[in-house]
Amino acid sequence: SRYRLHVVDINGFAGKEASPLQAESYLDAIRDEIVNYITAEALDKPIIAGHSMGGLLSLMIGAAESDLVGKLIIVDALPFYSLLFNPLATSEQIEPFARGMETQFLNMSTEQFALQSRGSAAILTKDPSKVDVLVDWSTTSDRATYGRVMRELMTYDSREALVTITCPVVVVYAYDEAMPVTQDRIDTLYQTAYVNLALTEFVRIDESYHFIMWDQPDHFQSVMAATLATGP
Repeated sequence: SRYRLHVVDINGFAGKEASPLQAESYLDAIRDEIVNYITAEALDKPIIAGHSMGGLLSLMIGAAESDLVGKLIIVDALPFYSLLFNPLATSEQIEPFARGMETQFLNMSTEQFALQSRGSAAILTKDPSKVDVLVDWSTTSDRATYGRVMRELMTYDSREALVTITCPVVVVYAYDEAMPVTQDRIDTLYQTAYVNLALTEFVRIDESYHFIMWDQPDHFQSVMAATLATGP
């Protein structure tokens, strides 16, 4: 009742029809569409919150048009996704692997893709009731769009562009003892990845996998409420 909420749906995902247009960069195209929306609706310094790929897109919007944005809330997302696998990774190193994954996704049968999606979902949330939701979102997505965006996501490095973001940024990230890394390593990973940001607050939420809003809803909502209450 206190906020006006704009929910972004992305063509080609979770049952939405894929776009007939093929942009040179799908992520850049989404960024530009959201920037155009902010301008067309004359939104006054909106707070942009994004989870996972949405977090990267939020950073991209802030880097491109920082004057339009009041604040960014980044939820379990890094400015360069592949740092999760290798803290010394570069886009050039990751490109062949990312293209191989895209090809693999395209060549999977429906049954193989569903099985792969279920395996991935099990390590994305601790809530078993949400696994079927994630599998449904994946299997009702356009496979070509899914693979294309995964490739772009793995190779898009926005770390250098972070210096152009002038609005405050709150980075919320998850940690759980079941993860194959230590708590200190997770903290260091995020703080190092965002070193080029001037106004950053880090909030770690424990006992959670990637979908923090499902695994620790009360803690997540309290962080969101406090962040929104302070305004842009």
